[in-house]
Amino acid sequence: MLGLEAMNGKLDDFGFEDYLNDPRESETFRPVDTHHAMEVRLGLSKGPVAPSFM
Repeated sequence: MLGLEAMNGKLDDFGFEDYLNDPRESETFRPVDTHHAMEVRLGLSKGPVAPSFM
């Protein structure tokens, strides 16, 4: 979406709704440990990986 916004000239348009919909401010946000997820994908470690990383 960033490339599309840059091509349309909408990259500088920042509205109030953009601030309110920040997923990092959500109560259910859990950061993904990408180091551990990559170890699991390479078979170096065992354990569950966040579904968004698969």
